[in-house]
Amino acid sequence: MSKVITSALLVLLFSMVIVPFVPTEGIQKYSPESSPLNVADEVVAGKVLVDESHTSRGSDMWTPGNASIFGWILMEHGYNVFNNFDQALDSGLLSDYDILCLFFPQIQLTSAEVTAIQNFVSNGGGLLLVGVDHRETVSNYTAAYMNPISEDYGISFNEDDILGRSLRSEGEIEDHFITTNVDSFTSNNDLLYGCSLDVTSPATSLGTIEGEDMLAIHDTGTGRVVAVGSPATFMQYYTEEGWLVDEMDHFELSLNIIDWLMQGEQRTVELPDRAVIKIGDGPDLSPAELENYKPFIGQYHDHTTRSDGQDSPQDMMIAMLDNSLDWSVMTDHSYENAAKNGVFGGLDMRAMELEYGLDVKMVVGAELSAIPHTVGFPLTEQIYTTSTQDAVDAIHAQGGIASFCHPTISQTYVPVWERMDEYGYDAFEVDNSGFLHGLGEKAYFMPFLGANDGHAARKVATVMNVVFIDNPSGEDGKVTNDELIEAVLERRVVVLDKVNNLILGEGIWVDEFLNLWDEANSTIQAAEDIISVLESGDDGISLARSYLEKAKDAFADWNPSRAIKLAENAVSDFILGIDITLPDSIGPLNPNAETTVSVELENRHGYGIEVNCTPFVTESYEFDQGSYAISASAGTIGTTDMTAQTSAFGYTYTMLNIRDLNETADIRPILMEFGGLIENITESTEAVAEGYDLTLELLMNRGGSTRISSVKLAFNDGDTEQTIDMENLGRSYAATLGPYPSGTNVSYTVTVTDKLGNIYVMGEYVADITPEAAAPDILPFAVVGIGVVALVAIIVVFWKKRS
Repeated sequence: MSKVITSALLVLLFSMVIVPFVPTEGIQKYSPESSPLNVADEVVAGKVLVDESHTSRGSDMWTPGNASIFGWILMEHGYNVFNNFDQALDSGLLSDYDILCLFFPQIQLTSAEVTAIQNFVSNGGGLLLVGVDHRETVSNYTAAYMNPISEDYGISFNEDDILGRSLRSEGEIEDHFITTNVDSFTSNNDLLYGCSLDVTSPATSLGTIEGEDMLAIHDTGTGRVVAVGSPATFMQYYTEEGWLVDEMDHFELSLNIIDWLMQGEQRTVELPDRAVIKIGDGPDLSPAELENYKPFIGQYHDHTTRSDGQDSPQDMMIAMLDNSLDWSVMTDHSYENAAKNGVFGGLDMRAMELEYGLDVKMVVGAELSAIPHTVGFPLTEQIYTTSTQDAVDAIHAQGGIASFCHPTISQTYVPVWERMDEYGYDAFEVDNSGFLHGLGEKAYFMPFLGANDGHAARKVATVMNVVFIDNPSGEDGKVTNDELIEAVLERRVVVLDKVNNLILGEGIWVDEFLNLWDEANSTIQAAEDIISVLESGDDGISLARSYLEKAKDAFADWNPSRAIKLAENAVSDFILGIDITLPDSIGPLNPNAETTVSVELENRHGYGIEVNCTPFVTESYEFDQGSYAISASAGTIGTTDMTAQTSAFGYTYTMLNIRDLNETADIRPILMEFGGLIENITESTEAVAEGYDLTLELLMNRGGSTRISSVKLAFNDGDTEQTIDMENLGRSYAATLGPYPSGTNVSYTVTVTDKLGNIYVMGEYVADITPEAAAPDILPFAVVGIGVVALVAIIVVFWKKRS
């Protein structure tokens, strides 16, 4: 799907968002008197309470409440979801709710609380009990605190571990209200698995995994009980591809369970394509005050080949520019090799930004990895330590902030998670590469960030952050390090998660971000109308069109603020008064030869114009200068020739940064690209039983094939004339023809189409099928040589004897 189509869909999708309930006062603990910030349009069952007052040893990270996808699903279907952080589960509290959700408590409930819960069910309440595995090497969570409640309903949670999935097709799922439209469910919840259930009358088992009961119900009184052996059903919605038969299975099962507990009617899950979770209201700002805050969209936490990333700093920079990022915090791992990893990936990319004038702010950071992983940014020097406290202190000593990484990745992170305040952490990762689990509620109490952590260029911008900056002051319209830190600490952050199609942050900033979508859409459409009319005239406006297409790309990349700016640039008087013409393509080029690339600047203004053109990326050839000035006096066309030397073979690619326009208006730099091809085709023959095979190869540089759409070989061997695809072998495109008898002539042409739409035709060539020159027969010479050596040896021996 094109970015333009995606952009249009995003406008519709974001306009459909409904927001789940969150507490009213921002960062505060639950109070029964709190009134909802947002309520469902049609409340089916009133209120659902998720208990976190009995969490310990990190189990709160695995308890999904109102700031989770589970909570969002329920809100979209008419429920209001509340969290209980510190209240006793007594009858006074429970009487205000219709359903209680209890996820594997790790603090023992008092006998009074157990009695209150049982009375709650007897009085018609719904009770969801969720277990977890018991592995000492992972969590060592216990089921002992759940069974005093569940055993009263014929269900016991066992202390074992079950990993697998339940399949309707295998007869492992029983037909019931709860399992309607559910073909599978899994116990795989990343770090945590599930435990089996012992189910006796009056309870009923509805699903098994690996032959063990994993889903059971109790329905003999006025209230109802559901027991599930794993929390995966309530957390793994988008991230467990391959474990579920249908991607909606956990969505359906989650809603069915709550609807059945509420004794509601059967229905099918219906959700908008984007989830919006608001972490409280945020600050109370007037419209005039809010106008001072400008959004900057970027990426935090990623890696290059300086540590364990798959792509170089340059490849990661290209991906960030392609994904319309305003800023990025690069955080290679800090291992013992202090001279290579850690801050050095970020330093490399920061140097690129400055040298080439790139329109993305690079912030130097590092992921300190000899401790439970901790990101520090911005940094100026390498940090390596095996002490968590020393790490946090060292980050602060450089003026940076410390963020706790992926807390749910290992149980070894729990001691730090529970002492983050003591260590002095400034923020934590509420979402790491799409894994949210039950971390959302922590965002009520602490600054947060979404971590991309993709380790490859293709993963760039999967998880992003919008930071709102009060009267930004950075050079060239960029955010500064201090402004970025301040925004994080003051919670002016909105997480954008493309894995879960999720937007998360305080209400005021989420609303401001969503409002930008309407503005961006109308701004782009207005610019399109203007440019479409002008394109029918005589003036060249290809530069204006390029700015507008970049605006559409930014919109599709979830950066509406950049889209607005680029669309405004596209129809500004300055851009409409000039045009820059680059070659669509160059080549086919000769190998190891000098070539010239001409760039034209048309100036229709009444004053002189000068533009800086900086080749940022060049592949398979090198320019003779680092940058070029292109100038044109009033009403003229100026031309600059850029000289380059080609390499021996490959696809030539140039990413040219157009910047430093001598104009007082805020005109953003723009990247323009063009391609080319070096003509270098090799021929080789190989003797086979029926004659000779002819192999033709178009030699290719590393990565060149990623920029090529197709390579076609058209040939005529005298008997047949046809066109075939040449096979991509990475370092070449190849095709083998034949077999042919000696003396055959094969004429051929090679046509290459690149992803920029350019076509390169090479040929017509003629290959003569002749046998390779026969290698001389060395056997006779070898025999003669051996004979000579033997004769000399005999003579020497004879001579010595005579002597």
